[in-house]
Amino acid sequence: MWRNRQVRIFCRSDVYHMLWAETILGGVVAPFVKIAEPAWFWFSRYDCTPEHDSNDCAIGEIPAGYMRKGRYRSLRLRYRIADVGLERKLLELIEEGSYWASDCRDWNELEIAQQNYVEPPYTEERRHARAASVLRVYDAWSRLALECLQGPNKEGWFWLPHHANDHNRTVLMQVRHIFLNAMMGPWERIQSEIIAEDD
Repeated sequence: MWRNRQVRIFCRSDVYHMLWAETILGGVVAPFVKIAEPAWFWFSRYDCTPEHDSNDCAIGEIPAGYMRKGRYRSLRLRYRIADVGLERKLLELIEEGSYWASDCRDWNELEIAQQNYVEPPYTEERRHARAASVLRVYDAWSRLALECLQGPNKEGWFWLPHHANDHNRTVLMQVRHIFLNAMMGPWERIQSEIIAEDD
């Protein structure tokens, strides 16, 4: 039976490198996706205080060694799979990489069809349709990221390479530029790119 699931993967505080999230993608997410063949998946990275990580994991169980200056770094993976038994392999990959996750748990896709995702009227039919549309976007973006990912290097890091015509931009940044160009006015687009560069 197909189920929507999620896991929050925490990175150790003593592995403080700018490529920590890409390395979780290459060492954990990519092999799991290959094995599990999810109908869709998407991920997002976080660097935040514990209260922001409490809704989708058992943050109180996290071992010592994962907090840095009062903050945790994590990558949240959400996916739809037919066999949750395959999550045993996911948890093994997390442990092998010296990462930590409390559990894998169910996730309601209507979380991405709340009022900040849907314009009125807020009917159940529209919410389900919007969730499906947003998931297609997130899934395509996440699959593109894994397709672009390179590594590991001799230190074990994975990375997203910059494209040949601009050594300051990755392929994903180029795709984001086109998306913003289509969806936003010039001022909104400039502000969005400034914020992204600051992050």
